[in-house]
Amino acid sequence: MKHHLLLGTAGHIDHGKTALVKVLTGTDTDRLPEEKRRGITVELGFAALNYDDLSIGIVDVPGHEDLIKNMLAGATGIDMALLVVAADEGVMPQTREHFQVLRLLGISKGVIALTKSDLVEESWLDLVEEEVEALVAGSFLESAECVRVSAKTGEGIEQLRMALYEAARHGMVQNTDGPFRMAIDRCFSSEGHGTVVTGSVSSGSVLVGNELEIMPQGISVKVRALQSHSQSVDSIERGQRAALNLSGVHFRTVHRGQTIATPGSLQKSKRITVVLESSENELFRTKSTMSVRCYAGTAEHIGKMRCLSSNEVDGRTIYYAQIELKEDLCAVWKQPFIVRNLYANQLLGGGWIADPLAYRIKKSDPERIKLIHELAYGSEENRIIAAVKISGHHAWNEEMQTLRTGVIHGEAVIERLVAAGTLESFRSQNKCRLIHGEMAGEIANRLLAKLLEEHHDDPLRKYIPLDRLRPSFANLKPASLLDAIVKKLVDQKKVVLGTDGLCHPSWSGKLTARQTQVSKAMISSCLEAGLKPPSVGDFAKQFDLKDEQIASLLQLAVDSQHLVRLPDKDLRDRQSARNARLYLHVSEVEKLTQQVLNRWNPGVPWTVSEFNEAFDLSRKYAVPLCRYLDELGITERIGDHRQVVSPST
Repeated sequence: MKHHLLLGTAGHIDHGKTALVKVLTGTDTDRLPEEKRRGITVELGFAALNYDDLSIGIVDVPGHEDLIKNMLAGATGIDMALLVVAADEGVMPQTREHFQVLRLLGISKGVIALTKSDLVEESWLDLVEEEVEALVAGSFLESAECVRVSAKTGEGIEQLRMALYEAARHGMVQNTDGPFRMAIDRCFSSEGHGTVVTGSVSSGSVLVGNELEIMPQGISVKVRALQSHSQSVDSIERGQRAALNLSGVHFRTVHRGQTIATPGSLQKSKRITVVLESSENELFRTKSTMSVRCYAGTAEHIGKMRCLSSNEVDGRTIYYAQIELKEDLCAVWKQPFIVRNLYANQLLGGGWIADPLAYRIKKSDPERIKLIHELAYGSEENRIIAAVKISGHHAWNEEMQTLRTGVIHGEAVIERLVAAGTLESFRSQNKCRLIHGEMAGEIANRLLAKLLEEHHDDPLRKYIPLDRLRPSFANLKPASLLDAIVKKLVDQKKVVLGTDGLCHPSWSGKLTARQTQVSKAMISSCLEAGLKPPSVGDFAKQFDLKDEQIASLLQLAVDSQHLVRLPDKDLRDRQSARNARLYLHVSEVEKLTQQVLNRWNPGVPWTVSEFNEAFDLSRKYAVPLCRYLDELGITERIGDHRQVVSPST
């Protein structure tokens, strides 16, 4: 089986990168008229270097400092680097910056080429080589082979070709597992074929006929045809350059910076948590929050970077930070990135993304900051635990394990963690959701406490409707998480589930001493007030209790036949109606009935206003009292009038 890797060139402008690629592969990567006219690379160029068992896709990047954005787009997903230094000039500014970019992106292998070696003396070549050695000391290129070459004479070309082969095959791992993902670096329309996108495949594989998704827009497309380095193929896999002919999208809606991937494998976010090293620029170390340009995949985003803390890892200072972006980014765990200052003229640092769907973390939250370290450096098991725990009240979608933690086949790990009680699982919308055991316990305890509070406020109601409890758990996502917690508590017999809601096992329906005192006081007040009893709102203010608590205690007095509840006066506002609700002492009912019968004979009409005058009441009391008499069958309403019902009726 042939293995595939991606190689990126790096080096200062006019140091011979493109000429070297042409000699190695036979392909001139300068395709634009401007590149031919100016003699420099402006856009990304691509070529293939083939061996019997290996194919190296070469991404030739521009070296001019004004084109660093294009260079960063080309560095996406490369596995190794070819650092090019012209022997007649030595190490130059863009040599240093390109090398810094490669180091910060985590490139682990490469080769150094000293080009134009035919233009200088041997002694000068030795000096340049020493300068390059000083530059790469302590880096991934420290032990890399340094080959002296000349694209003009062919000197050293075969040696360089073999050096690249040895570097590529050393520690080479071919892994095409996981969802397909490719950052788009070009899009155009091919006559007779339609939309074509190109890029370097970062993970997975794709076949002709597969359905894919362009993110972050979520555009569904289908692969009509595939090519790699102008050769038609049936499949493309990680480590290859690819051209995808797509149906379902117009080429003008696609551009560099988007990502094409397996449907559902990516999610967009405006916040990422990152692990990064600073460049040699001290500006980064002196500011905790700063405006930056973030380069991930082939996308460039403006945002604000906020440093959380630092740590020593393998003798290097690593920073944990969060970047708040202006636009959506679709990234995955451990995806490399680079940050430059807002004006894009200074390299600040780079590293990898620890959480592509990050929740905001405060500097004052050391526990969550520790979780970032586990996400970045922990084992598969610890990464899953950290990702779930850092999600807090938001249940974790098991399908996002690859996106959030880089774990491709984590089913066994998750099953083990659930069995141990470290994580808890439930199903929502046909998806398996996970929440940390500690968080599930915290939610359960809050629910039990809220249930006891509701029982205290509403002592006569045995079952509290779940919908009455939900507003206190609005931060849970998805909302069905609360139902899963309830089911667990029911199974554990910590709550009782009835048709009308939930009941705490300790519920007895007995009043506390305070509630008994308030209840007696309200009954006494209603007795003293006669036909003008205080309202629910009046009692709530008097005893500094909630309306619901007062209403529950008054209902107890109704059930014990001390009071009767009067019908509500017409009020459109439910809250106002509840506050104005009235309860009449039972002793007043017989008095009122007799007074009405004595005043009006059956069949004689009278109005509410006449009722007001007869009993010296306002409409606040008269209307509910008249309605209550109607309910008792003492009176009946006919239009705007009422009359006493005839005994025979």
